[in-house]
Amino acid sequence: MSDAGTPPAPLRRAMGLLEANRPRQALEAVEEELGRDPGSDLSWALKGRCHLHLDENEEALAALSRALGLGNRSTGLLTMTSTALSRVGRPEEALEIANELLRAEPQVASHHLLAGRAMAEIHRAGHPALTEWSRNAALAARTARGLNGLDPWTHSMAGYVFLRIGAAHSAEEAFRTALSLDPQEDQAIRGLAVIDAHRGRMRRAGRRGEQVLALDPGQADIPRLVYTGALRLSLLANLCAGVTLLPAVLWGNVFHTGGLSATVFVLGVLVFAAPALWSAARIATLSSAMRRHLSRQPGFVGWAVGTAVSPSCVFVAALPPPPWSLTAIALFVGGLLWQRHHRNRLMAGMEARERASRP
Repeated sequence: MSDAGTPPAPLRRAMGLLEANRPRQALEAVEEELGRDPGSDLSWALKGRCHLHLDENEEALAALSRALGLGNRSTGLLTMTSTALSRVGRPEEALEIANELLRAEPQVASHHLLAGRAMAEIHRAGHPALTEWSRNAALAARTARGLNGLDPWTHSMAGYVFLRIGAAHSAEEAFRTALSLDPQEDQAIRGLAVIDAHRGRMRRAGRRGEQVLALDPGQADIPRLVYTGALRLSLLANLCAGVTLLPAVLWGNVFHTGGLSATVFVLGVLVFAAPALWSAARIATLSSAMRRHLSRQPGFVGWAVGTAVSPSCVFVAALPPPPWSLTAIALFVGGLLWQRHHRNRLMAGMEARERASRP
């Protein structure tokens, strides 16, 4: 049976706590009320909302399903249920609910965003009709922007739909439109930070990450998002070094047997080392504040040292005479293992801090 009239005091308290971004305490208040009245659809819906705030998506879906089972088909409940279904990897069901909402209210931008997100998740899951799903997701995002063109949040959420289907250029344009409407739209700044990190523009990514943290210190996953960009560059540096390692050994052997002049030898070594050096050097362009922030994370310094080893191995492979040049291979493998160890430490530490920071 649906609740009517004024909600009970524990639910009113829970609503206030959610507005204050304290979902854990709000959940406790909701569960207190559910202990008294387990048949309240409003309580189950609010419980699901709390779990969504806490990224406890399976629990959220279970609670929201209970509310639906009690006859509540409100727009808000259906919206949360579609969101939860997308998060737990059931986008086809999420799309069904989004389409139900669109049939009832086709002019509501947020319903198109729900459908767009669900279709983007189907696209990412590798559905056979890949192009069709990505095209329809993009259409839904553009429709939402057209219906609510003056709302920065709508443009930001459309940007994330574009990101999910790999349309980075469209995503960037949507995020920039959101910022033109509200320069402090943190979701748009966050989205641009993700794009910059993905493209290896570490200075911009770091600065945008700092902006997001200044606007909302609760977004504790920002350092990890920025670090993923640095990690991509590190992997690229490893790949470049690995490809040029053996040619550098052979180049050094030719030089040490008198087959090359010193000038040609040095130029050749620099050519071999340049790709790995360039990739590693781009990591160092991180903004100083973000670099300091990451440096305080256990594992970051060790990972950075390991990353610096990769381009160094090219020089070690070419400069000493054989058989000493072969030590570069052992150094390279050791550097990769060192990186992996400290990368795992760093990622585990950042994820633990994110969980601890949730209110």
